[in-house]
Amino acid sequence: MKTKAILIVLICIAACAGYQQPARASGDAAVTCRSAKECVDRGIRKFNERQYDSAIAYYTRAIALDPEYAAAYDRRANAHALKQDYRSAIADYTEAIRIDPGFAEAYHGRGLAYAKTGDSDLAIADYTAAIDRKWRDVVQSYYYRGNAYYNVGKNDLAVRDYDEVLRIDPKAANACFNRGLAYKRMGDDARAAADFDRVIALDPKHAEAYYWRGAIFQKRKDYDRAVADFSQALAVNPQHAKARLVRGNAYAEKGDYNTAIADYTQVILMNPAFADASLNRGRVYMETGDDARAVADFTRMITLDPKHAEAHYLRGRIYQKRKDYDRAIADFSQTIAFNPQHAKARLARGNAYAEKGDYNNAIADYTEVIRMNLPDKYKVGVIVNRGLAYEKMGDDAGAIAEFTSAIALDPENAAPYYARGRSYLKIWDFDRAFTDFNKAIAVNPQYREAYMARGASLLGKGKCAEAWRDVRHAEGLGEIPNPNFYKFLNEKCPPQQ
Repeated sequence: MKTKAILIVLICIAACAGYQQPARASGDAAVTCRSAKECVDRGIRKFNERQYDSAIAYYTRAIALDPEYAAAYDRRANAHALKQDYRSAIADYTEAIRIDPGFAEAYHGRGLAYAKTGDSDLAIADYTAAIDRKWRDVVQSYYYRGNAYYNVGKNDLAVRDYDEVLRIDPKAANACFNRGLAYKRMGDDARAAADFDRVIALDPKHAEAYYWRGAIFQKRKDYDRAVADFSQALAVNPQHAKARLVRGNAYAEKGDYNTAIADYTQVILMNPAFADASLNRGRVYMETGDDARAVADFTRMITLDPKHAEAHYLRGRIYQKRKDYDRAIADFSQTIAFNPQHAKARLARGNAYAEKGDYNNAIADYTEVIRMNLPDKYKVGVIVNRGLAYEKMGDDAGAIAEFTSAIALDPENAAPYYARGRSYLKIWDFDRAFTDFNKAIAVNPQYREAYMARGASLLGKGKCAEAWRDVRHAEGLGEIPNPNFYKFLNEKCPPQQ
């Protein structure tokens, strides 16, 4: 009699590969045996030949001859499971257990069937029952119970079971690999990497171990090692699209954009429906300034997945860069429709409205972003933008109030001081303007616009020499004076010869 471990392997092969069932046997009437045991033995031979319908017929005849033959129910359940008829398998395993409550193999088999139907809790209970009965292949029950615990998110219990498997069989590569996945999900990358190392030592052609170890290296920003591992995964399995995709990501992170594009392109050729490859290639094209190809990739992505919020957002950014504000707003609006909490899209749409001169809608978007649960440092820039919109509408008091609010959130941010100083300058409050520009420069000594603006406030205060000093300093930093301001400065404070 074949071991239960062989049956388990056959069940997994049939379930994963979608085994093509052979021609159906003629039925019970064609099955003749002198005893129930003889029927079971013949059924086993048919089972090993993968003639599962014939095997079921023999087991059924055995049960007819001996209705309390637990092994016949168990064997028939195995055949049902290989035909992916898991409900019938569960019924037969249950009958075998009724007849023989100590039948550990039947508990294990029923656990496998429950797992296939998605009943993880029932599967765990049956694997536990098999373990408690200490059957000869108990290592299998520990392994599959570990898988079931992993599938329901009980990673610590999964690790405990994989530990037991590896105690019994230190060369169990699959248990070691799955334990690595559990550790990774738990955030313990060091132990996960150690397990993937061990798997690769046991099986140098384990593509998934290379893939997941590469993912850990990539997370650590160790891109050279990540690329090496993804390349090994691809050497073992050239059709591993995810490994090629993430290798492209690693090349992109290294700044090797041409190689990244080559990997993304290969993924698209392998599987045109692999949307992330189009998205990531579009990002790289965008990074390298090839906006036309980037738009084409984001459009392709949207065609594959019309509700992909990020593709709409990125395409909208390119439209915004081109000053095609209507298309930009349309894309940002789609992003927000699919993901109302997409702060960047709402901020970008607010900016696009502002650039169109639609300040009311811009303010509405900025206000929504400010209401979101975001870090204060992020909100500061949005508040400044809202203040600028008020300023454009002629509401200088409202603008100053916004800039003051931004300063309260982040006193070490130069931008709101500069913005408020400009508002004070606009209303000829030169002293306050000067104070704010001073603060902006103290926070950021390279703030060339602030030097130029402080020069304007000094001009307003009648301090010509100091005004010229700030203007010259701003020019030294690369700032180009406004021609009208420069003309006015020369008229009011002719430079010293």
